[in-house]
Amino acid sequence: MTKINKDDGTEKWMKRFGSNACVFDTLKSVLEDNENNLIAIGKYEKPCPKYVCHHGYACGDVYFLKINSATGETLISKRHAPNKWWASGNSILQLDDGSFIVGGKVRADKRKAVNSAVWRFNQNGEMVWSQPWTGTARKVNNDIHNEHVFALALSPQRDAVIAVGLTDLAGTKNQKGDMMAWSMDLNGTQKWVKRYEEPGKQSAADITQIKNNHFLLSGGNLFFEIDSDGKLIKIHK
Repeated sequence: MTKINKDDGTEKWMKRFGSNACVFDTLKSVLEDNENNLIAIGKYEKPCPKYVCHHGYACGDVYFLKINSATGETLISKRHAPNKWWASGNSILQLDDGSFIVGGKVRADKRKAVNSAVWRFNQNGEMVWSQPWTGTARKVNNDIHNEHVFALALSPQRDAVIAVGLTDLAGTKNQKGDMMAWSMDLNGTQKWVKRYEEPGKQSAADITQIKNNHFLLSGGNLFFEIDSDGKLIKIHK
């Protein structure tokens, strides 16, 4: 992570985080909390059974960091491992009480599908929900239907989370993928799941509130406008 002077582009500080053993630890998203600290989320890589950690495809834990904005000093470093395989955070937002919602993915083992996941952490990076919310990824015969959460937003009433991302069929040559959206309340109870099927590969890399209770999903060839209940309003080309 690098902090850069906004006026002249000079470097204020650069810090590296993670293990000295693995070289593929990643930070995917960062925000400034209400105490002016930086909160970063990502993946802390670790060896899988029969794998080492130096290839970027190994197992991992959700990686939570609280960083002093002025100096880059690590204030809190937490790892969360729901299983011995994959867990990774892609996006983070802060709730009104100072806690955090994190979206990402989990995988139970190399024979299972990669599943969408959402966690809630307190200000110290500890889990608030006993288990993460997880999606509908599955293996059907030899077909693996993967899911990923890439971005998060709060409902207009700020009492629910809207998570967006992708579902795709692993191992196929047609690269078919659809945007997906999931919603859960602030206790992790699922409210709804929506899949938006259009030709080609579509993936929601971002979600932006554009008016009233409407949101724009972007990241593929098309832009999908939805309401806070997941109803598809319009496709923008």
